[in-house]
Amino acid sequence: WEFVVAPVVENGRYPERGGDFRKDHPDWCRKAEPLSLYEAKMAREVNPRLVKAGQAPLIMEELVAGRMYTGPMYEKYNA
Repeated sequence: WEFVVAPVVENGRYPERGGDFRKDHPDWCRKAEPLSLYEAKMAREVNPRLVKAGQAPLIMEELVAGRMYTGPMYEKYNA
């Protein structure tokens, strides 16, 4: 939840859990982005395309749920 909604960034990075993964593969690590960045993209790019296609626009709860599912909660949701 924290990573998706209000990431706490330390020294310009979101802390990874355990191991040397960040040191061995820094480009593969996730990057904490503020929810407002995705909210703006949703309003600017995604929702107009959905409306044009005759679909309902996304709401904030769907945006958060999508980020949670494709990110930090994927393994828990699919266990």
